[in-house]
Amino acid sequence: MWRLLNGWLPFQDKLQQFGLHLPSKCSFCPSSETLQHSFVHCWMARYVWSYFQCMLGVRGAADTLIKTLQGWWILASGKSPTAVLVYLLPVLICWELWKARNQVVYENVFLRPPYICRQIVWHLNAIGAAHPFACANDDTWRRLGLLPIFKMPKLLKCIPLVWSSPQYLYSKLNVDGSSLGNPGHSGGGGLVRDYHGQVIAAFSAYYGFCTNMEVESRALLEGLLLCVSLGLVKVIVHMDSEQLLKIVQRTISAPWKLDSLVRQIHEVLSRGEFVLEHSYRETNAVADELAKQASTTHIGRGPTKPPLYQGE
Repeated sequence: MWRLLNGWLPFQDKLQQFGLHLPSKCSFCPSSETLQHSFVHCWMARYVWSYFQCMLGVRGAADTLIKTLQGWWILASGKSPTAVLVYLLPVLICWELWKARNQVVYENVFLRPPYICRQIVWHLNAIGAAHPFACANDDTWRRLGLLPIFKMPKLLKCIPLVWSSPQYLYSKLNVDGSSLGNPGHSGGGGLVRDYHGQVIAAFSAYYGFCTNMEVESRALLEGLLLCVSLGLVKVIVHMDSEQLLKIVQRTISAPWKLDSLVRQIHEVLSRGEFVLEHSYRETNAVADELAKQASTTHIGRGPTKPPLYQGE
């Protein structure tokens, strides 16, 4: 296809540039053989293109190969089975037309158009056998003679997104941060509930001009300090920032700007039995609303203030 689109197939007009003079007559009709003629204008090419265009409802053949391919590939958007089919077919059509031309020129074997169409379908079946297509309910595939080689779509897993109470003797802390602009005006919020689901304490704090990760870290630190100030030693901590969770768990490295905050978080975590878990935003809605309120109104101060790390 690269050689075809760049005009580097050995047709007579190209070979003449190297001093080679061969018969210039088309292998299938009395016209002169050129790239555009062999792949677009010849009756053999028009038959093959029209056969598949009628099947898929693609617009009629254009006057150049590039426009013909564009007419196909403009319909190949997305990842549906039909889009994959529309993307593959022009390549296979060009390949089989080129092979049919060479069969006549070098082996004096004439291939009829229906045979070429069957070869193209055979290639599609071979591709489907190696890499099964996504499941399709379109009857177009069977009209083309394609075998039903489809892979079943992945089954969706339903996850109930609802806040749940912690286990007996544990408390649950939900924290979140909000930065309007990243960086921008930022605020953090959170609340602590007991194993009955009753709210013990909450905070909504404005942190000034921060990035998303910085305000998420500040909110987590403030929530942990709130738990310590309340004398809670068994706490399940839920946050919707998966990246911050990985940083605190040392799965990934912390950015240098967050190094001080992360060290403070680790120091507070050593004071009790804290279990850090990722939660979906739908189950962290109250903390998210408290954080947005602080970042929007620029007011709010939680019951605790994060102290500076020792040595700073």
